[in-house]
Amino acid sequence: MTFIGILLFFMVLITGSPWCFAVIALLLGLTWLMVRRQSATVKWAALGVLVATGVYYVFCNDLYGPNLWMTCDRPIDWPAMWHDNWRLWWLGQVGLMTTWRAGMIVAAMMIIIKLYRLSQKYMRL
Repeated sequence: MTFIGILLFFMVLITGSPWCFAVIALLLGLTWLMVRRQSATVKWAALGVLVATGVYYVFCNDLYGPNLWMTCDRPIDWPAMWHDNWRLWWLGQVGLMTTWRAGMIVAAMMIIIKLYRLSQKYMRL
């Protein structure tokens, strides 16, 4: 947990927009907590889910382009907290979507594995 705190602290200092990268770090940490005591196969499967989801969202996202993004700064000052950098905003949004969706898939995978092991335990009796 100390590592996550240090990582979040430096993300706040570097980016100036802590909420998105803080949520990404939190979701990655929670995903690691789910799979840390599992076998290597489950860890590789979770990593594969994370990578596949990331690749999907890099190419299939519905995010604003840089020109539309620059004109969205009127009602709420949301692009400005990204230091007027569209690519940093895009990276944060893709990372957030990736970790959110991959975390849900890994959690479902862990529930299925746990139910399978419980059924194997009680079926042998």
